[in-house]
Amino acid sequence: MKQTTDPAIHQEREKAFFQHVQAVLNDDRLRLLTKSGRRSIAATFPHVTMGQPGVARGESVKRLMMQLNLSDRSLQQRMPVGERLQVLLRRRSLWMFKQPIGRLLVMSWSPTESLLQGEIAKPMEPADINALLAGQKQLSDDLPSTVVVMSTSGFSPQAVELARAKAQHTLVLAEPNDAGGWTIHAPAAESALAELLDPEQEQAKRQRVRNYLSEHQSDLVLGSVAADKIAAVTLLPVQTVESELKSYARQEPGLAARKIDGKLTLYREGSAIADNGGLNMPFWDSIRSIFKLEESAERKVARLAAERASLTGQRERCYDEIAVVERRESELTKDFQTSTALAQRRIATEISQLRKDIERRQQILSVIDKKVNVINTAIHTLELKQQIDPAKLKKLENIAVDTEEVESGLAALQQLDEEANESAGIGASEMPEDVQAIMDELRGKAGTEPTATATNVIPPQKAASPQAAKTESPPAPLPRQRSEPEAG
Repeated sequence: MKQTTDPAIHQEREKAFFQHVQAVLNDDRLRLLTKSGRRSIAATFPHVTMGQPGVARGESVKRLMMQLNLSDRSLQQRMPVGERLQVLLRRRSLWMFKQPIGRLLVMSWSPTESLLQGEIAKPMEPADINALLAGQKQLSDDLPSTVVVMSTSGFSPQAVELARAKAQHTLVLAEPNDAGGWTIHAPAAESALAELLDPEQEQAKRQRVRNYLSEHQSDLVLGSVAADKIAAVTLLPVQTVESELKSYARQEPGLAARKIDGKLTLYREGSAIADNGGLNMPFWDSIRSIFKLEESAERKVARLAAERASLTGQRERCYDEIAVVERRESELTKDFQTSTALAQRRIATEISQLRKDIERRQQILSVIDKKVNVINTAIHTLELKQQIDPAKLKKLENIAVDTEEVESGLAALQQLDEEANESAGIGASEMPEDVQAIMDELRGKAGTEPTATATNVIPPQKAASPQAAKTESPPAPLPRQRSEPEAG
């Protein structure tokens, strides 16, 4: 695995693993070897102890820093501490006492000295594992023990073999891998235990498979992807990869996952293939059938809109595939200058095939665009027909009649209002002199021009007589008078 000199990363790996182990202790599926055979932890009385007895947390790191003459407190806080966890499995004896029948011991190991000195962290070797186990006095008894060693810097190939070899105690090794997950090395009989001790959840593993497919879309557009290849890159079990590929093929239109030469392979069956909502008949016949259906225009528009959405999705996938092919061509073009003559010929041939592939997809896009245009025209026809429906136009006629009656009523009301004002002699009135003086004073303080004094105010004209008003501007006729012809 790739090594890092940052101690904080090693510390984070240590914390993540032990948090997961503590959660596993509450899982009924955790079965460990005991004096009475393999038993679930829920069937015993577990006694959990954190840390190393007699040693303060991080004390070994502090002592080593003193030996190396290092006094960096920030560095000390970022270092892994070599965490320990022991679970003593017990059962009742003589109804009162609890007798130990098994043990689970989980230990963390890090290349502490290398991390303190900023050197590349080396993986754990068999000698390191043996020294770590020899320092655990509780393993000297005959109690069946399951020992889990987690190395924040991984294991050498020779160290991995220790987990598979027969030993006095069951040994399980856990390490982070370069793919972002964890690798658990355990004897074949402890496969279930290895699965439980993996901190990466099943959903996270499946997401890693999807991330790989997202990053390698060109493989799907131009060819295929085999499950064993993905498993080798993501460091995941082949069964997990195959299950996710089948699920991915069901969710993505146009993809298929089938066994080819004994390997599950994900590939594209065709470009822009998608579910058309159950309309298996030819396109134009399906459009005609929608118009022949005895249902409302709204339902017909909904059917056509669904068909249009399906075609739009196919069009977007075609554009995405073209973009993938164009990126591949761009990559090959960059490699052309630095390649040998034979490689240049291969690149030119591949680019030629890529361009033909783009032309084929553009033809498919042309067909899809024409289908979308037909559907848009059909939807427009239905909506236009719906707008000019005779029943709806009849309602508009009624609204027009109502509007005319309202206008007539307003005209009559205006005439009555004018007649009432004339009969009451309502007109403009002069402003009293004292009030006018106060207004001029206030306006002067506000910095505005004073108005004319009361003596300069032109007196309002008296209301004209009813006969004069009728002569100057005749009132609007009453509604019933509009239809009468004028006298000759």
